[in-house]
Order: sequence, then structure tokens, then C-alpha cells
Amino acid sequence: MAKDFENSRAFEALGHSFEITDALKAYNEVRAGQERRAFEIEERYATANQKMMEEFVRLAQPEADKFIASIRNNIQTLQQADVEGMNELINYEAAVLPEIGRHLVFKYTKNDAVTADDIGRILFAGHSELYREVYDGFFANIYDDMEKLESLRGNLAAKRELRDAARDEPQFSSVGFGFRGTVAAAVGAAAANAGMGLIRGFGDALGYASDISKVEKETLKGLDRAKRDLLIMGGEQFNKLRDVCREMLYKDMSEELSALDITPYKPLSEEQRRVISLKDENYGEAYREGDIGPGRYAAYLFGAMADDPYNIRYYCGLYNAAAQTGDEDAKADILSFAGFLGLDKPVKRVLEAEGAARLSAAAALGEDTIDEMRKKLSALTRLYGKEARAEAERVAQKIKSEEERLNKIAVLLSETAEKVRLTRKKIAKYQGRIGAGENITTFIKPDGTVGYAGGSKEDRETNVKHLKNAAAISSCGHNTAVLHPDGTASFGGLIGGTLFDRPDTSGWRDLTAVSAADYHCVGLRKNGTVMAQAFYHLRTRDYTYDCDDDGQCLVSEWKNIVAVSAGNRCTVGLRGDGTAVAAGALGFYDRDKKTTVKAKFSESETVSAWRGLAAVAAGNSHVVGLREDGSVLCAVLSVAETGHGRMGDWHGIVAVAAGFSHTVGLKWDGTVVAVGDNTHGQCNVSAWRDIVAIAATDNHTVGLKANGTLVAAGANKYGQCGVSSARVRMA
Repeated sequence: MAKDFENSRAFEALGHSFEITDALKAYNEVRAGQERRAFEIEERYATANQKMMEEFVRLAQPEADKFIASIRNNIQTLQQADVEGMNELINYEAAVLPEIGRHLVFKYTKNDAVTADDIGRILFAGHSELYREVYDGFFANIYDDMEKLESLRGNLAAKRELRDAARDEPQFSSVGFGFRGTVAAAVGAAAANAGMGLIRGFGDALGYASDISKVEKETLKGLDRAKRDLLIMGGEQFNKLRDVCREMLYKDMSEELSALDITPYKPLSEEQRRVISLKDENYGEAYREGDIGPGRYAAYLFGAMADDPYNIRYYCGLYNAAAQTGDEDAKADILSFAGFLGLDKPVKRVLEAEGAARLSAAAALGEDTIDEMRKKLSALTRLYGKEARAEAERVAQKIKSEEERLNKIAVLLSETAEKVRLTRKKIAKYQGRIGAGENITTFIKPDGTVGYAGGSKEDRETNVKHLKNAAAISSCGHNTAVLHPDGTASFGGLIGGTLFDRPDTSGWRDLTAVSAADYHCVGLRKNGTVMAQAFYHLRTRDYTYDCDDDGQCLVSEWKNIVAVSAGNRCTVGLRGDGTAVAAGALGFYDRDKKTTVKAKFSESETVSAWRGLAAVAAGNSHVVGLREDGSVLCAVLSVAETGHGRMGDWHGIVAVAAGFSHTVGLKWDGTVVAVGDNTHGQCNVSAWRDIVAIAATDNHTVGLKANGTLVAAGANKYGQCGVSSARVRMA
């Protein structure tokens, strides 16, 4: 609601105040009306200027197009440019443009006795440095190029002297004025003041003529330069005519404004005005650059108002400061006080213009994220004007929609996280019921013995029948480990075969989990410590086969471990605080170079930086971490080898399994996802349903269904995927 400043003693905003004295009120009774009449005069002339500029383009543009086409198409030699081109320019500048100017000046200004000669004289008055340079260079370059081309060797020097003399003395044509050109700026600059965009034609012609790559290819490079000079001179007169018409129109406006006889509020000397102007410039620039804040800027403006309370720039500055602080009440009060002084309409006009000028920059800000949209909205709300308000409302609505969408996602993720937690707890007992070796699938049968499908008999992987009373099972490569209810462990597969014998685990007691790998096995004790042992190698007669080099058995100092996983060359442990620890190395066989590529965990901090974990799984060239929220992390030696870059999109995962070069994830709804090497179809698991446990190995994947049956995908050379008849103990 607008304030009643007629009866107020002060104008207050942004923590500052300006005293409204009786003297100011008395002065304002006259000045406010004068300001309103001045605004009406300015608006009337602004409308007239707009109409005049529109008609200027409508009349002058076709003539400019004709001139451009004539120069570009009809001038083919330097001699033609020297004579015919100059005649074309003289006719365009001395006859065509002045007549257009006469029409516009007569129609829109008070100069009702103006003639084309009058306009022509103005057009050729006050030569600029640039036009003089272009004009002089035009003839000098033509003659130089003619001499270089040896086309007119005879009397060129004498001809140049005559032409130079003619150029110094005005030659009057039939329309009554001489040809003396002037260029103030490049053609393209015309558009900025007129607000009409680039003037069609001249810009294109100059772009063509100034294309150095094309010019250099021309045999007569001077011809292109001569055409360019003619177009520049013609284009400048086009621009100057526009400015002449506007100057005459605004001369009329200045006379009407002077007739208002506005008396200054406070007489100021020239020196005082100079100092005020400098301060205004310094404070305005400092505020725009961010060197001072809105508080200090507002303090200066309130002080400056004491000398000149009718300076509309002060109220525009205060409004912008209020907009930056988000003080809506201050914005309304500032406009209300400006209205009391008769300045509200001009203030709004300036704010509208500033807003339009800065709107494109604000509109260019990104909208990809909530933060970007909020930053954009903040910039837009500082602008005044209908377009800025409409854009701000659009962005605000988009922010609201995005916030609603993100809130829905947050609720969904929260619900999913709860489902993940409950499901993970529910299926935890099933994760040790199945195993997957290189060529075999193992499982705990209803009677507690170990069953299997597939297996290469020559490698004796199937040596698992003796494993009984199994509480949990783990298979990897050609080996199988079983955890018994009493906390001890047994081993099968290649153990006892041609290369390896069972590891010395006589001291392993109080185990809660076991995990087997190709060359070592790991046991987790109830007290949170870990045991690791390499398989006994009959040839070397030691237990350190492939362990000393990689260090996967160096786990004796681990504490507070709640889960373990053995990979081909590594061991990973999950701590009770949700962090992970790893020993050994990641590695894969580079088929092209025919060598094994490895990287030790001691050389990387990737796994140790993980937080919020619920499970871990170790493969050959990668290690996987499952977070409490159902997302998945991966430390991988070669993304190209395993394709694990896509795992970041996984959500709602309750269990993970790591194969040789692929990873499998079990979702809370019983479906399964997989990523990585799919050479044998080991990742073709998207159709699986009602799964409660998963296992993965070199080339195949196994899933346990809630009804105790198995499904498998991948390599089946030895029948390892033939699990249709298998039954697993679920109770």
C-alpha cells in the first residue's frame, strides 16, 4: 500500500531516512507537476522517434540495398571503382538520402520549411577522422594498385594530383552542395542506438568484402578493397542521416522541456556538480562491481538526495539495492516516494529499460539443477519490468515443480531404503547357501551335505561329497570351503588333488564365515579378527603360493571385521563401522599383451575411503562395496576390461556378488541386475524373479529362489548351469 508522503515528515527505507521539510513540500507543489509534464513530453517524442525510425528503415533500406547491389555487381575493375563507383556513391549520398531525410524531418519535426539541400549540407558537415581516412585511402589505394598491376602507367601521377586537388575543393552538384564525406563509425554500429538490430545489407556486404581468406585469393585484391571503401562511406551516410533526423526531433523536445522553466531545488556551482557527478559514478561502479554492498550504496544515495532529491538515478539505485536485499516493502516505499516527487513514471521507465538490458544475461543462466534455478530466480527478481516478472514466475514455478519431484523421489528413496534394510535382514541367512566355482555350481542340500552341478572331473572340482553338516558354503575357481555349525571349516575341490593339499587350518576356531579363492582361503572369527591361509603347494612344499607377492593373506592385524570376501589375488573385509579394508592386489590378464596386470591395494586408498557399507565382494580385477542405502561402489583396475562404469545407476540392492570380470546385484524386489563381461551370457539375469541369494564366478552366475530351487546363466561347458533338479536347504 502506497504511503501518504504529503503528511509524512520523512522518507525511510533500507535503514536510512530523508527529511521531508516544509520547504521541500512547498517546492514540490510546483516541481512534481513539472516532472509529470516533462515525462509526458519525453514519452510523446519517444513514440515519435520510434515511428520515425521504423519509417526510416522502410524508406532507406531499399535504397541502401540498391546501392550495395550496384557496387557489388557492377564494379568489376579498378577503373570502374574510380569513376563509376564514385558516381554511384555521390548520387546515393547527395540525392537519394537527402530526399529521404527531408521527408522524415518535415513529417516528424517542427522544421516544416526544410529542403533536401538543407539535409545534404548537414550530412557533409563535420568530417570525421575515419571517413577522411577511408576517403583518402580510396583514391590512393586505387592508384597504387593500378601501378602495381601495370594497367595504366602513363599519366597516373598527374591524374592523382588533379584528383587530390579536386578532393580538397568542394565541387557542387546540381542539387546544390558538394561531395565531402565523413565516416564516424563502422556500419554495424548504427543498430545499437536505433534499437533495430543489424542494418540489413551493409553488414553482409562488409563481411563479404573483408573476408581476408577470399580477398587473398582474388587476383585484383585492390578491387575488393575499393568496393569495401565505397560501402563503408555509403553506410556511414546511411547512419548519419538516421542520427540527423533524431537530433532534429530531440531538438524540438529540448525546446519544449526548456519551456517548462524548471527551477533547481538547490543552486549548485559547476564544481559542486562535477564532484557530485564523480561520486555518483564511483559509487555506482563500486556497487555494480560488488566492491560495496547495498547498505553502503543506499547510505550514499540518501545523503546525495539532500542536494538533488529529483535525480531519478538515486531512486533507481535505491530500488535495485532493495531488490538485492529482497526488501519488498522498501521497493514499494521507494516507488511511492518517487511518485510523491512526480518521478514514479520516469523511474519505472529507467528500471524497465535496465531490466530489459539485463534480462538476456539473467535468462542465459542455467536451469539444470535446483541451485542453478534459484540463482537465476534471484537475478530475475532484482529486475524491474513485465518480462522479468514473467520470467521470474516461470522459473519459480519450475523450481516448485522440481522440488515436488525431488520430494517424491526422496520419499520413494526413503521407502526403498527401508525396504532394502528389511529385505537385506530377511535374506541374510540365505547368502551362504550357494557357491559358484570356475566350472561348478555348489549348494547346501536339505540334509546339510554339499551338492553340485557340473565340474571338471580331471581337475577334481567335484571332490565335495565328503563335505557335510554345512552351515555356509563358498566356492571360487576349483576350490570349495564349508563352515560348520561348531565354527570349524572343511575344504574340497582341488584340495587333496594333483597340485594343492588342504591348508593348515588346525588352529581355526570360533569361525562365523569362510571365503575361498583360487590360491587362498579366509576365515572370520567371532571376535572380529581374520585368518588367512594359502593352499599348500606340493611342488614348492610351502603355503605361500602366490601370496607373498600380492599380500592377500596379510590380514592378521585386522579388527572389528563383520564380513570377509576372498578374491583371486586379494582379501576384503567389512568393519562394523561400515568401512572397508583390503589386502593384496587387483589384477586381470591382458590378452593382447599376454601378461597379468596388477595393482596392489597398498598403492591405492580407494577402498579405505568407502563409508556406510553393508557388504563387500571381491572378484579378480575389481572389488564391490554395497552401501546401507542400496547403492553400490566399485574399485576396478580396468573399466574397459569389466565395463563397471554403469554400476553407479544401481539402487535398491540388498546383496552383491563379484565374478571374474562381472558383478551381480540382487534387488529388494527379488530381481537381479548384472554388469561387466558377458561373453558367455553370465549377465543375462534380468528375467529372474523371487531371488533371495546370488553367487558369481569366472563365467557364470547362480541365483537361489525363495522356493529353494536354483537358476543359472553363463558358460555351461561342464553342465554348471544345469541346476533345474537342485534343491537347497532353506530352513
